[in-house]
Amino acid sequence: MTDDVKKGKKQVVVVISILLTVSILSNLFALNIPMFLGTVTLCIFLYLGHRWARWILGILISIGLLMGAYVSISVILEGDISGPMGVFLSTLLIMLIAYGFCFYLLFFSKNVSAYFNYAKQKSLKGTSV
Repeated sequence: MTDDVKKGKKQVVVVISILLTVSILSNLFALNIPMFLGTVTLCIFLYLGHRWARWILGILISIGLLMGAYVSISVILEGDISGPMGVFLSTLLIMLIAYGFCFYLLFFSKNVSAYFNYAKQKSLKGTSV
């Protein structure tokens, strides 16, 4: 395992940690157990190096970014960002930054790409990552 692959694996673990943290925090209020279990399942397959999990998470993160940006702009244009709406907006902006960082790592990091290439080669040989 080269240094790029090791760094890519660490970056994948960072992405998984961020996604699970956001999912846990958002599910504390919504109690959406199926969504949390789906996130955990996708993160497991992402850690194992499955490209389809990378793409599904990328699509879901993109949808979250677009919807979060729309809601943020709507709240700002409404003008009342004091009190609870201010807390909501700041929480939403933190989530957008976290999702944007995850998207960047998943699709623009050479190390993560090296990790997925390594995982693909390992799976073709029949060994685990």
